[in-house]
Amino acid sequence: MKKKNLLILFFAVVMLTFSACGSQNTDPINTEESQTTQRTVTTETVRQTTEETKEETTSEVPVTTEEANEEDIMSEFEVLFEQKEVDLKEIGDFVKEHIGKVSAENASLMVLKMESHMMDRLSEMEENFSHQTVQKKFLESFSSDIDLNDPEDFNDSEIKELIRTAKENGYKVDHAEGMFFPILDYAYLKNFSEYATPEVRDYIDILAIETEQAFAKDAALLIEWDEVIRRALMQEKYIKEYDQSERTDYVKALYARYVYITLSGLDNTPLFDYETKTMKEEAKKAYEAALNGNEQSEYITMLSEFMELIEKNDYKLTDEITAYRMDKLASIIAFE
Repeated sequence: MKKKNLLILFFAVVMLTFSACGSQNTDPINTEESQTTQRTVTTETVRQTTEETKEETTSEVPVTTEEANEEDIMSEFEVLFEQKEVDLKEIGDFVKEHIGKVSAENASLMVLKMESHMMDRLSEMEENFSHQTVQKKFLESFSSDIDLNDPEDFNDSEIKELIRTAKENGYKVDHAEGMFFPILDYAYLKNFSEYATPEVRDYIDILAIETEQAFAKDAALLIEWDEVIRRALMQEKYIKEYDQSERTDYVKALYARYVYITLSGLDNTPLFDYETKTMKEEAKKAYEAALNGNEQSEYITMLSEFMELIEKNDYKLTDEITAYRMDKLASIIAFE
């Protein structure tokens, strides 16, 4: 019982860590400024010039029309966020019109700042859904045939408007345990991330997968075991390639969830059957296929060690297996 409680505590900490990660909106790359700083003029050249030529040589490089336009665009973008009542629809319309005219670095800045704005406003959006009457209307209308993000699937005008507003501001409606609520829709940000740097584009792609198809709901796994592995490998690759990214901690927290699922499953989709203590056959097949079809990485190494241990124990959950996964989870929770 104590070990199970520790696992539950681990998962809760991971969830809290992901939601608590901070955001930074500074541009991490400024290649043009770096190149300008490195520009030098030799002493011999300066001696051979007149004072007028010398002044022209050491003055700032003239700003091109394109550079001036980009600077204006970014200034207007920043001004938008200073307006207290601005919503993401207005920001999104501006970005849609101008993001193709700026550098990949500035496009990345736009995308990440939009994401931060969506995070900051999420609690306000949640309040609009939290009223008891709203929840009741959703519950009364909801069925397997209903698309929660299509306002035309609902008859109630209040619900229609809530869904429209959520979508316009970069959110989508989700549900769990009988509750309906908004979440960030990273598929919305994918409309803009194609102009960003690979670092930001890959980050948005990883998060978009999660909002397009959640990995779990009501403590049950919603994706196949081979998809768990595929997503974990994507996240591991991002962490290795962009270890200095300002969004890497987000991906690390997500990766920790997938390591947990890989080693334990979830309460309603356990890796080992509760009664027989035997490993689920579908998970076994997916894990063995992954070991045969993927290049070596820390995740694959862990999976290989885990499967060797399971095979040694006749695919039954034992104290030895429990100890192994507890050790792995303890190292992952530190996000090292």
